[in-house]
Amino acid sequence: VNLSRVIGVPPRGIGAKSMQGLARWALDQQIPLFTAMQRIAACRSAGEPCPVALPSRAAKAVADFATMVDELIASSANTRIVDLIDQVLEATGLRRHIQSGEDRPDERWENILEFREIAQEYNAEEPADGLATLLERISLVADVDSYEESEESITLITLHQAKGLEFPVVFIVGLEEGLLPHSRSMESEEQLEEERRLCYVGITRAQHHLYLLRAFRRGFMGSTGPTVSSRFLREIPGHLLTAAKREQSVKPASKRSSFGARGPAIDAPPAPMPVRPTLEIGDLVRHSSFGEGVVTDFVASAGDHEVTIQFREDVGVKRLLLSFAPLEKIEG
Repeated sequence: VNLSRVIGVPPRGIGAKSMQGLARWALDQQIPLFTAMQRIAACRSAGEPCPVALPSRAAKAVADFATMVDELIASSANTRIVDLIDQVLEATGLRRHIQSGEDRPDERWENILEFREIAQEYNAEEPADGLATLLERISLVADVDSYEESEESITLITLHQAKGLEFPVVFIVGLEEGLLPHSRSMESEEQLEEERRLCYVGITRAQHHLYLLRAFRRGFMGSTGPTVSSRFLREIPGHLLTAAKREQSVKPASKRSSFGARGPAIDAPPAPMPVRPTLEIGDLVRHSSFGEGVVTDFVASAGDHEVTIQFREDVGVKRLLLSFAPLEKIEG
């Protein structure tokens, strides 16, 4: 978000000349503009002179703005998104500014309320990076607002963007464990169910033809390896699917088999080799995010193994794919 635009809504008594002077000073100091504002706030708090040649009123307004933003950032760490929105509306004075304005106040306020309603629904998910993820989703939806149904073109969108749209033909790619569902979604039933719901959204966008695609081998971190078909693909009744026939290549080709190296083309990749479990029930393990835990169960899952681990009380039980989970066995 453009900081110079945000700081002027509502007006705070920081004129264009003051902003230009502040921006020049930040550039001379080789620091971000907001860091410059924070330094002004720190100087005023310590009773020191303002490091930038600004009118006293403008310097106070800049310091107050920086302090307010810092407080909101600190509050965001342990505040629900919808409550944070309410705090921002009150602290910034945006609510009063919109409702007392002359430029379509009702319409503008309805937009704010709609955003708040989306945040209210999103609170049910509450991922660790909830606010950033919510804003990302909203920006993706905004991009689809310009979609023209009458245009004869291919529309490349995410599953989130596809909500509310329909197409004669739909291709969903990446139906592999670790992609759809994403490896991070294996950490809780709620996240996994959200991935399943998104997949269903994509499937139901097709009016006439639906193509579900997966790679038998995929590059990852500089090398390629076999993949495991998505559990969502395997959950679809077989009589509803028509498997595509793979045709033999006519022309010889080469295929990148690892980063910076080439190997012979693979026309019909072999089925994924089973992942050999290196853990047993009762083993102590360490996860890079969840800490230490005890293996309580193993379930074979089409070439992979789903391991159930009891972590400490505040983390709980997690089901993870052995091939993706960053696990370390604790010996002894």
